[in-house]
Amino acid sequence: KSNLIVRIMTEIDGSTQLFNLPGQSNIDNRNLFLTTTGHIPLLVNESTQSNAQLFEINNYNINLENSFVTEIERNCWRFGKFNSNNEIDNDLQYICFTDPNKIFRKGYLYRIIYDAINVLPSAFNLILIRDCALWLKNITTNSNRNSNIQLNINPIHRICAIGASQTGRLLRTMIQYDFLVDNFGNKEAFDAISIWAAGASQGQFNQLAGQPSQALPHLSTIQFPFAPIYSINHQQQSNHQQGLHDLINKRNSSIKFMYFNTSVEYHRGDASLLHLSIDGKHDLCFNNNNNNLRIYFISGAPHNPFPTWPPSYAEGIPINLNVYVQQNLTNPIEIAPFFRSHLLMLHNWINNNNNNNNNNYEPPQNQFPTITSNTLCEPQIIYNWFTNIHNANAPINLNSLSRLWQRDFGFDFNSGICKNLPPIEHSIFVASLVPTIDINGNDMNGINHPFINIPLASFTGWSLRHSNFGGQHLLMMVSGSMIPFTKTKQQRIENKDPRLSIEERYENKQQYLMLIEQATKKLIESKWILERDLNSCLNRAALLWDLINEL
Repeated sequence: KSNLIVRIMTEIDGSTQLFNLPGQSNIDNRNLFLTTTGHIPLLVNESTQSNAQLFEINNYNINLENSFVTEIERNCWRFGKFNSNNEIDNDLQYICFTDPNKIFRKGYLYRIIYDAINVLPSAFNLILIRDCALWLKNITTNSNRNSNIQLNINPIHRICAIGASQTGRLLRTMIQYDFLVDNFGNKEAFDAISIWAAGASQGQFNQLAGQPSQALPHLSTIQFPFAPIYSINHQQQSNHQQGLHDLINKRNSSIKFMYFNTSVEYHRGDASLLHLSIDGKHDLCFNNNNNNLRIYFISGAPHNPFPTWPPSYAEGIPINLNVYVQQNLTNPIEIAPFFRSHLLMLHNWINNNNNNNNNNYEPPQNQFPTITSNTLCEPQIIYNWFTNIHNANAPINLNSLSRLWQRDFGFDFNSGICKNLPPIEHSIFVASLVPTIDINGNDMNGINHPFINIPLASFTGWSLRHSNFGGQHLLMMVSGSMIPFTKTKQQRIENKDPRLSIEERYENKQQYLMLIEQATKKLIESKWILERDLNSCLNRAALLWDLINEL
């Protein structure tokens, strides 16, 4: 541990800590853990720290004028935790109110600013990841001569770094600061980097007292750059002068890159910034620089790559338990088949790229929504369309919109410390757009799962939180929605649903499964699904048919 003391800020969603799940003991909502559940908080230097601050925030979103931020007077709360005897234990991982009758509330955000002790530069982790890869590539008998560890492995010639969500954002930070090459700039640690469901975000990975658990895009102390490259014109239109890949491009790095995002990262507010100019008016052109770069969008998929079956109103909890975290059924589209096929793509790309006589080793070209193809739009256009659908529970309150806005934490790269806590708030990034939808309510211009091509429902990257969970005007950030079609034409007409009913689309289950098989085989031909996954796709489709027709 170090002796450093650094001022930090943490923001906690009251709902995620205070919502009781089945089988859990009752949660004491007088106490609030200082970080995300499952993580280890940075501890305060003393329980009576006088300059610590606590804020309660309602309607926290891009419409900052309608956000209600209340600072709690310092003598009304403390570091510690109520026990079952109504006594406060000196557990510095928690905060509590001094009044035992006052509680923290679901649906509210709590911002705590305090001086933390024993902090370390989080960048050590980036260096360790890089050096581990370099070591694996350079294993020799002599290098282990003085080690007590006997290794029966040969040097590894190719290494791919793959990260999803938080680890994907970590890899984006490694890319920006080029933690990808040895200290002499001679040897690459990785041959390929694949990033899933990270949007265009980073995180607190390269600073003193970094908190990786502060996961949402607006909590990253370093927001820019978003895109791999920006043209000179686009740089001049903003105050930003570099792209994410600028440092590695300067040394002509040979690393291959793949970026995958789902519908959730677009509706979260940041994925479109990966491939748009800062002003949101232009698609960024990667054609002159994309030999080693691919960007893909998986239409209608949730953030969670392995959504639990069957869909429910709370991810992972059976529907018969009547637990409601969100207002719509969870989105059951699995991106696992795409993930497995991309592993083979990566393998072929890095091992056979020098074979100029065979283009079969090249992965498919970029596929994502663009301004040019009219497949990006303002999010409220999509939500307004869904207001025409019975029980779609579409956001109608502008405060529900999730768009990334500019925040100045006053991050000083030399010291690794944020000097503006709380950050100075600025305007939204107008390039925070979402994919347009087709007549079925499904995303356009992405890689389509068979459930999108042969649909029984609209599969979205958004869902409103349920009132039981708290913050019912806010979007969920993980699960997305499944909004089934009506079963019959008569139901469709009665509900004024703009989408064709199931009976108008398919004669029976057998015809539906035949069409699913054809759609899956097309994805196999285009390399996006492995042949071994055909049966699993058909089995899940059969389950989906039965589920929707029994609702």
